[in-house]
Amino acid sequence: MRTGGVGAAVAQTLGDAEVDLPVRTFGIPEAFLPHAKRGEVLADIGLTPAEIAGRIGAALTRIAVRPERASTAAGARSATRARTVAAKESQA
Repeated sequence: MRTGGVGAAVAQTLGDAEVDLPVRTFGIPEAFLPHAKRGEVLADIGLTPAEIAGRIGAALTRIAVRPERASTAAGARSATRARTVAAKESQA
């Protein structure tokens, strides 16, 4: 299990802003890891550049297959931008 971290913070911030974007987090599990060189530990937990790139590629492929998700995300971004502009205008 992974807890906290930058990915979790980004996902939470996007969720709080009602931005519907898929977020994949990568991190070191909160568990005892056997002692080894850094590269070996990262390989053991699937955090090599090749493994991360593969997981990102697979996620992007799944998203590309579902175009309705992309249009929903674009709509959410537009709505968020509109709220931001309206808030700034009301403060001016």
